[in-house]
Amino acid sequence: MKTRQIQSVMAVLVLLAALGGCSNPAGGDPGGGGGGADITVGNQDLAAYLAGLPANNAATPHVVALDSSVIIDTGDTSANNVWNTINSVVKEAQKYVTLDLSACSAVNNTITSRDLGDGISDMNVIMGNEYIKGIILPDSLTSIGDYAFRECNELTSITIPSGVTSIGEEAFYNCTGLTSITIPSGVTSIGDGAFYYCRGLTSITIPSGVTSIGKWAFRECSGLTSITITIPSGVTSIGDSAFEGCTELTSIEIPSGVTSIGDGAFASTGLTSITIPSSVTSIGDSAFASTDFTSVTIPSGVTSIGDYAFYNCTDLTSVTIPSSVTSIGARAFFNCPKLNRVTMLSTATTIAEDNAFPPYNSNFRNAYTSGGAGTYALSGSTWSKEP
Repeated sequence: MKTRQIQSVMAVLVLLAALGGCSNPAGGDPGGGGGGADITVGNQDLAAYLAGLPANNAATPHVVALDSSVIIDTGDTSANNVWNTINSVVKEAQKYVTLDLSACSAVNNTITSRDLGDGISDMNVIMGNEYIKGIILPDSLTSIGDYAFRECNELTSITIPSGVTSIGEEAFYNCTGLTSITIPSGVTSIGDGAFYYCRGLTSITIPSGVTSIGKWAFRECSGLTSITITIPSGVTSIGDSAFEGCTELTSIEIPSGVTSIGDGAFASTGLTSITIPSSVTSIGDSAFASTDFTSVTIPSGVTSIGDYAFYNCTDLTSVTIPSSVTSIGARAFFNCPKLNRVTMLSTATTIAEDNAFPPYNSNFRNAYTSGGAGTYALSGSTWSKEP
């Protein structure tokens, strides 16, 4: 008995050091509620505490606030094992909980699954734990690190503190249970794949201070219906596949400062129209492939249109290619069966392959080579220049 008590006390001391100092958010006795929590877990065994909670369901999780006097007797109290123990104890208790970590200080002001600094960092150990439904993070955080909540697909809610300025690579990858999330106004960068496969998200607000949206940032967010604040004006490039697979996304505004649209950036979305700002100089491969455009005007600053850029835009009927465009990539407008009107404003645009335009033979390229700048109309399988 004495041995276990000594181990427990040692565990508390190590956890105190790991957490960088936490206080009881209720400001009272351990066991008193605080910050909206059911109870603050104090100087008692966590498993025993959870066992004493009433049975509940996923819709009504117990809010459990962790403080510095939690006793977790693992025999190995490294930060990683502390979290693994919390995870396993919650799973064994079979009680649905939201873990309130708001009283805990974050070492180095970050939280990431790669830097196990403070005992609350290895959050991806909870992936697949159906009983942990929410996380409330410490106010001291300034960044959400790479992979921090990757594949925590049972999470339904998370509160990101207002001091956070960056969200790392794949931070919320495959968190399919999340239906909404608020990105704080101070965030300036959203990392590669940050919300990839968050299929439960229906809306998201991108703060005006964001200057960088990484590749795959919102890829396959198939429930996303709108970007509620448009893409902020400080963004200069949209990463590869940033919104690819957002099949319910029907409108988005690209700000005037954007100069490049990455490969597959808006492929397979529900977009029916798009205004490409005049600042854009390049449109990447498959950038708008498989969208529902009926017409598109490419701005005069664009110099290149990538391979498959508008591939499979089956409702596209017309397009205007400005004189600034020097090259049109392979199959750029392949499988656009309704495309029957193309305006070429330059006599020197290089068309990479015969199959860049329907009917996917040399007909259009031959007509343009001989006719130069002008508007071309398709009749049957023949393109001809309008007078």
